[in-house]
Amino acid sequence: MHPTRNRLSRRLSNFRGFSLMETLLTPNHQRRRHVSGTAQIRPGKRASQTAIRQFESRCRESGIKITDHRSLIFHGIFQAGSRATALDIWKTIIGMVESHSPNIASIQRTLNILLQHGFIWREVGEDRIFRYSLAEIPQSEFPVLFVNQKTKKEITSKNENLKNEIRKFFQTKNIDINVVSITIICTDS
Repeated sequence: MHPTRNRLSRRLSNFRGFSLMETLLTPNHQRRRHVSGTAQIRPGKRASQTAIRQFESRCRESGIKITDHRSLIFHGIFQAGSRATALDIWKTIIGMVESHSPNIASIQRTLNILLQHGFIWREVGEDRIFRYSLAEIPQSEFPVLFVNQKTKKEITSKNENLKNEIRKFFQTKNIDINVVSITIICTDS
């Protein structure tokens, strides 16, 4: 056998610990490394139950799917503390789990998703490094006032669906709200 082919054959036979035949016949999804879920978090390294419940309810409100991966990264953000970089969060997760941790690129993508939905804040320092902190959980009670422009009469809405939609809209803009006032212009018909 040609020496180059022999070296190539040896490399292929050791590919990820599989023989060449196993590598060619095994589907990709079975060779992928499994990322730890929240079940693999070591005792004492979890976020508080209250924080988890709030995270899950905010996910449902925002329409984000709650995956083990996102929950694990949330635990990592919670444990890393405020103003943590993606690298700090990654190192925290490595120390939290008993098996494989997600790679840094996967953590960064998840941080971007959580940022878009208002779960975390991102701050850029003078060193141009992104630092992440958990966003404050908005207060569930804020009045929604409908004001008739003509009569100046105020009507308070108690519709929770309306409040949730308004809250989601302002969270995507990273704006805290205390009162929402909607002016109604009536036309004479």
